[in-house]
Amino acid sequence: MKSRSTGITPNPLRKKIDDEINKLINDAYQRSKDVLMENMDILHKLAEKLLEKETVMGKELDELILELRPGIELPSKEDEDVGKGDAQSASETA
Repeated sequence: MKSRSTGITPNPLRKKIDDEINKLINDAYQRSKDVLMENMDILHKLAEKLLEKETVMGKELDELILELRPGIELPSKEDEDVGKGDAQSASETA
């Protein structure tokens, strides 16, 4: 709530907002760091592949991940399945 005379948010509310924003940022930072640490083997393998080839396409990345994490559900696989379903639906209705 802003003060009508100054247009500035009162200090206690400003501090509460700042504290909440800082908590969100710190939580996101920690989650990001955890994900990177949990997948360090994938990152190293990808770095090796990039040093060899300079470019890794999506399918190659999926294969690399599946090699190290067999059975993992990849978002790109879900996208392919959705696309196939859309194409199949279109051909069925034609």
